[in-house]
Amino acid sequence: MKDDFLAQIWSNIEYYRKVKGLKQQDIYRLERYGKGISINSLIQISEILDIPVILLFESYESKEITREVAWSIVCSELKLTPKEIINMKILVKSIEKLINKSKK
Repeated sequence: MKDDFLAQIWSNIEYYRKVKGLKQQDIYRLERYGKGISINSLIQISEILDIPVILLFESYESKEITREVAWSIVCSELKLTPKEIINMKILVKSIEKLINKSKK
């Protein structure tokens, strides 16, 4: 699933690159082509292509990013496991409760 999604992103990048008449080197380093990509890189590429970043996520099968892929991207960016992110969410909620109690 993740590999298919990454392939789709790269396919979309290639499509918009060709539409704009740009060279591959104008968009990304060639050694990175087809490999994982960070959110920041996607944003930079979308700015170079002058398109909204969401267009890079478009898929022929689906217009939505699945939860699994979204988790994968977030975990990759934060270098955390899904369990660590969930634990952080629980911790943040606990801290918010403490802050709200102290305000009363």
